[in-house]
Amino acid sequence: MNDSVFLDTNILVYSYSFAELDKQRIARQCISENNSFISTQVLQELANTLMKKFKITPPELLLTINECRNNNLVHVNTESIKPEWIGLMDY
Repeated sequence: MNDSVFLDTNILVYSYSFAELDKQRIARQCISENNSFISTQVLQELANTLMKKFKITPPELLLTINECRNNNLVHVNTESIKPEWIGLMDY
């Protein structure tokens, strides 16, 4: 396909979820077959969801966020980056 798409937080959440494997497969396919874009807001929403609902650790979260940054084009809005993320760098 190789279209340019903006990924909503839900697409990224489904790509990491093992609760609904059909949705995970579709989300991963959407990400891998397109030129995908995400924003810092989407990364923050993903981080909040993964920490609260999936209970992942800060080191796991950093790996996940870096994976998303490396596999997608990121629109950076520095004003939307939460100050508490800076504390994650200590892990």
